[in-house]
Amino acid sequence: MSAENKEWGKEEERIDEVLKGASFKYSRSKEDVWSKMQEQLGSEEDRSPKTAGTAQLNWWKMGVAASVTLTLMIGLVAIFYSKTVEVSRGETAEVSLPDGSIVSLNSESTLSYKPLGWYFSRSAELSGEAFFDVEKGSKFTINSVNGSTSVLGTSFNIYSRGDDYRVFCETGKVYVVAEDKEVTLIPGEYAEIKPVVGLSKNEDISRDYAISWRLNKFIYNTTALDKVIQDIERQYDVQINTSIKGLQDYHYTGIFQRSVDAKSALEIICHSFDFVLTSDSNHSFEISDKKN
Repeated sequence: MSAENKEWGKEEERIDEVLKGASFKYSRSKEDVWSKMQEQLGSEEDRSPKTAGTAQLNWWKMGVAASVTLTLMIGLVAIFYSKTVEVSRGETAEVSLPDGSIVSLNSESTLSYKPLGWYFSRSAELSGEAFFDVEKGSKFTINSVNGSTSVLGTSFNIYSRGDDYRVFCETGKVYVVAEDKEVTLIPGEYAEIKPVVGLSKNEDISRDYAISWRLNKFIYNTTALDKVIQDIERQYDVQINTSIKGLQDYHYTGIFQRSVDAKSALEIICHSFDFVLTSDSNHSFEISDKKN
């Protein structure tokens, strides 16, 4: 070995000794560094899916909120939306309710009901007179100023004008409530509000009298004359004037067909009391007392 090689060998030995005695300090081991790198890589990989999942969750929440809002809006519409059918003087009408029940409305009558909420509550408001042919089902109630009538499935007639309230049961069973009283009617029975007595059954009323308008007849049984005149005005759409006082104290009993014209009907009525009938036209009449 040459002298140079010997010297270089000695130099390598000195370098190895220095390196062996040196001390290098690291804050983390290579295992820690590798673990940290894996965590960072994992977080980078998971970032996109997590963001997408959050967006999907937000859209789902918005969809649920929209569905709830829509349901509430439909509910409010069902609760508040009401349909009203009005029948003028001299006319009649037939109304088909959402469940197939049929209502026949007499002249100058009004029926109100909620089409969208019908299957939640079968109920309606009546002013005037109507005949109901009700499909079987849940409780069916007709309310008026004077009282309420409830059935499950039957046919009946209601008269509710002013202080008068009369209910006739044609078929099935009818429950009538008025003035804190309740009566149950079976076919052929009739209930009305009477002065002093209040709501009670009337055993003396015939079917023809109770639904005379449905039979195209005028049937009066000791009916106050002012009520008779109001009925004629309503059915024929005419105006009747009179200077006679105390018409409510006169009572009329009689029968005539609806096909009779207004003038002929009034002549029949006036003849019973010896009153005089005059007319300016086919729609305006005057009733006076011969004594005057």
